[in-house]
Amino acid sequence: MRPVARPPWNPRWAALDASHAAVAALGEYCSACEIRLLSMRSAWNAGTGEVVSGRARPEDWDDLLVLCPHCARAAAGRAPGGNVLLPDRDATFALGPGAPFGHELRTVEVAGTDGGEPDVTERVFVVPHGDAAAGTVRLFGLNTAQQVDRRLRVALHADPAERPLSGERRRQMMELDDPRLMLRTAAWEHAKDAAAGYGRLTGDDARAGWAQLLAHAISSWGFWSVWAAVLTEVDLPLVTSALGLRRPVAVAARAFPATRADWLPQPSDTTKQD
Repeated sequence: MRPVARPPWNPRWAALDASHAAVAALGEYCSACEIRLLSMRSAWNAGTGEVVSGRARPEDWDDLLVLCPHCARAAAGRAPGGNVLLPDRDATFALGPGAPFGHELRTVEVAGTDGGEPDVTERVFVVPHGDAAAGTVRLFGLNTAQQVDRRLRVALHADPAERPLSGERRRQMMELDDPRLMLRTAAWEHAKDAAAGYGRLTGDDARAGWAQLLAHAISSWGFWSVWAAVLTEVDLPLVTSALGLRRPVAVAARAFPATRADWLPQPSDTTKQD
């Protein structure tokens, strides 16, 4: 979960919808699952647990986050209390054994309603480390499909005698509605490919070009913490520029405003990798 430093209230945001104000301040990515918000989004009040409609207000600002429809459905009406991690208040990303969240590729089986074999695929799950991290995963349903499309929900629960569905078809319909795990897995695979590609580069110019392309890929795919976890093992100083931090690449600085860098080692502690 990308850690952010909430900027102070800007009076100009009072003219914006609350979700648009949160995007302007924090970036166009879900504050919880980190999916890129291409269309639908919700402002969510972390103090009350309620989805906020209407214009942004200064009295809500300190608690306002922007969520995708699926995280908003999971968290709506559920005040988080103190046993969760929030990106503007807590250490939601770190390197090494102290990281609050990890990522793990797991096998997923989806049973059909046609009596056939289940569909088997692999998806990247968010792995919590500690009670607060586990509470966060549950609050936002980060590893659990949240069906928000009514028509797909009805189709998934159709009478098997009238509309039998194979396991593959059921998984496709579930992921058409809630693509978070599927897209997180794709981002993880692209990050792994990028890490492998880095090893074939020679020269500073090639590595600088790699960082530029990387910044575009991260901003396009979203899931900042997946990329950060995989690629900071490759070349920490170079990758941080693609993540919008130290000496940021321009596209990353625009895509990931307010990203906190307090999880980074101090420059004197960073060992240059060959």
